[in-house]
Amino acid sequence: MAALSPLIVMFTQTLSITVFETIIAQLLYLVPQIFSTFVAERFAIRFGGIVLYSLALFATSVSAFLSTAALHCKSVPMYLVSRTVAGLFRHSATVSAVVGHQYPEFSRCCDVKHFAPYFLGVAVILGGVLGDWWPNIAAISGVMALVEFITAVAVGVVAFIFARTPKTVPTAQRQSTLREWLLLQPGSKIAHLLPVALLGFCASIVQSLYPSVDRRVFNFSYLAVGAHMMVDTFMQIFVAPLVLRRYKGTPRVLVCLCSLLFFLSMWASSRFAKHGMGFYFVVSTLLTDLPAAVLQSAFTAYTTNSFKEAERELALKMQVCARKIMKQWQPVLFMVIQMLLPDEKNVNQLVGVPLALGVMMFVLSNRVDASMAAVAVGCAAFIIFSPIDDEEMMENLSSMLRWEFPTFLMG
Repeated sequence: MAALSPLIVMFTQTLSITVFETIIAQLLYLVPQIFSTFVAERFAIRFGGIVLYSLALFATSVSAFLSTAALHCKSVPMYLVSRTVAGLFRHSATVSAVVGHQYPEFSRCCDVKHFAPYFLGVAVILGGVLGDWWPNIAAISGVMALVEFITAVAVGVVAFIFARTPKTVPTAQRQSTLREWLLLQPGSKIAHLLPVALLGFCASIVQSLYPSVDRRVFNFSYLAVGAHMMVDTFMQIFVAPLVLRRYKGTPRVLVCLCSLLFFLSMWASSRFAKHGMGFYFVVSTLLTDLPAAVLQSAFTAYTTNSFKEAERELALKMQVCARKIMKQWQPVLFMVIQMLLPDEKNVNQLVGVPLALGVMMFVLSNRVDASMAAVAVGCAAFIIFSPIDDEEMMENLSSMLRWEFPTFLMG
């Protein structure tokens, strides 16, 4: 359900779950994940990654069918059971890594990571289409569960074909290696993961605003929300790495520049949508999505450079894990925003401005405590001061971007 993010709005409205129940649901997913990930990796090494991948898909399809039944019956306990089942058996990334080691030829021909960005883009657009033209969220959830079950059958057939194929067993378990390396690091090094986790946390908040603010405050269609999220995903996966490859300076300067752009866009974002959907999409893409995507990539590179050359690969993997954990709480953030700020148009400023201040302070001082203090000061500033509310300024900016700037380019 998280993959088709525009459907999150329909899901929460149909099931009518509270913030507390959402937190419990996430814990029932994350806590089993912590303990079962290592077991899943060992089983994949022992019995074959493709076999375990098929079994995991069967189990998660059962979880999806339980979610569908929970929507039909409007049963929160059944939904919690489905989250527990998903937490115990959903280990796609871990098992895929083992499959890549065991069957390198098959992995090169059918690299899931290569097609994942395209699948994700199609998923958010499909979520928007289904949200606009098929309002029955229970039926949509059932179709998704059926697709996952069919995928499990297909993977099972592939596992049967490759059952007798010789495989190269990985020499080390990736999850165990990361855990052992992390335990050996000093506290000063581990502290660098905190700003990365904070950045991922706030980025998840900004992303969760698309199905929330775009739909309920600006009255956009679900398809428009899906298109907005697809552009945001495109910036993160394709544009941000391209900018980093072409950029010849230090990551520190790029982080400061992107933080400044992100700060300005978040501060004035509540006025963008008043000038039409096209203007809002263009400005939010150039001043919000692009700086945020480059900021995450550049900040990751900046913090990774603080580790030794031989440890940077493991440090990068740990940062990816930290960001994934933060993203797991995106549904909870969405629920909190939806309940506490139901009609608030300035919520972008509340989460974006403190984020930008904290990141810039960390880059300038290289101190985690200074970064946290900047975030606290940024949040307190919104309690004391009101955000920008200058209609004339935004009218002039809109006029310049629509008429004067194209005229200048055409000579």
